[in-house]
Amino acid sequence: MSGCVTHTKPVPYFMTHGTQDDVCRYPQFGVPQINDFAKLNGCMPQDMPTPSENTPACVDFAGCMPGYPARACIFVGGHTPSPPGNWVPEESWKFISQF
Repeated sequence: MSGCVTHTKPVPYFMTHGTQDDVCRYPQFGVPQINDFAKLNGCMPQDMPTPSENTPACVDFAGCMPGYPARACIFVGGHTPSPPGNWVPEESWKFISQF
């Protein structure tokens, strides 16, 4: 995830990232990584969505190879596994349950 590794195989990829993350600063971290995986997955380039204060903004990359989707959910917040609104479990399950 640090951007120091070259990935060579497609992997289904789901990312959440806070715009105020002070550990892995956005967009320098997160965006390059999902773009790398999306490219390997055959997806079309995608701009990251802009979240509102209390609602995440999610985007599914288009054109991905079957079985190799890429999805990003961006939220206003810091470096946390549980941003405001408790939406991460539902979004994670939605991504995982497609397999």
